[in-house]
Amino acid sequence: MEGKRLEAVQHLNAAEDALKSSFFKSPDSYTAIKELESAGFCYKLAKDHQNSKNAFLRAANLSETQKNWHHAAKYILNLYGYFCFCFVLSLRLLQEAARAALQVDKKVEAGDLLAKAGNNFYIGNSTSSATAAFEQAGKILESEDLEKAIDNYLRAFDIYEADDLYLPANNVLRYALSASLKYKDKQTTLKLFEKQIYLAKVCKQEAIFYTAVSGLIILHLSSGDFVSANKAYKNYFNSGEHRVNSLRAFCQKAIEAYEAGDATLFENCSRLSPFSLLDNQVLFKSIKVPGSHSVAKKDSAGIVSEREESDEDGIC
Repeated sequence: MEGKRLEAVQHLNAAEDALKSSFFKSPDSYTAIKELESAGFCYKLAKDHQNSKNAFLRAANLSETQKNWHHAAKYILNLYGYFCFCFVLSLRLLQEAARAALQVDKKVEAGDLLAKAGNNFYIGNSTSSATAAFEQAGKILESEDLEKAIDNYLRAFDIYEADDLYLPANNVLRYALSASLKYKDKQTTLKLFEKQIYLAKVCKQEAIFYTAVSGLIILHLSSGDFVSANKAYKNYFNSGEHRVNSLRAFCQKAIEAYEAGDATLFENCSRLSPFSLLDNQVLFKSIKVPGSHSVAKKDSAGIVSEREESDEDGIC
């Protein structure tokens, strides 16, 4: 162990020499950083953890000064191993590492580090910081890994919901829905719309309710499931609890055009003013309306019309 300490001192002296400047020589930060890293590992092998931390911290700070973010992230994570039992320092290091990872466009690594910070904040009962970390992780990961992005948004949502913070819960749910629509996983998106509808009812947010139900109806139509779209309309909009609304009227026209196999009439719905209120406008425009022959074929295969379905199922 003593040999490793002596080796570490040699690396520290080499780092100091590299940083010296003179008339003939400029400071060599790259060499200094590498020497500090070597000193950190030598001290670590000698189980001299205090000096090891100091060496890695100097390497990280010097890397940040030189905007060498890749190395900064690496040294900060070496430090995290020492400080993982110190709540405040460990979180600061995780956030610093995430920032450094972003500087070199390592978005997945940055997102994962922020999610780890979010977990630690939550364990430490700092829920507002936890939700902020999860939301930031979700936004960073959207361009790289939609599944992970959705997971982080939902972790933030669960915390907001548990604390009865319904408006921020709805905001983060909208982020999750947007990511889910890009991910094209219908079952996940259905569950998210149902969460949003439930949330809108709980916090009595009528605008959110109409937007969510409209999104659910459009999602069903996009997969060619007219029956589910029609049921969703009648279950939520014909319940007698909700007044006439522009989005409700919009959905009624869209369903009628789809059922009639009138592609022109369906397309014209996108020119109506309520269309601008939708979160999934792109999905609506991608819907292929079956022709009248296709609709007749579907009917003969067992899909009942709105009037028949209402009579048989008693949905109102």
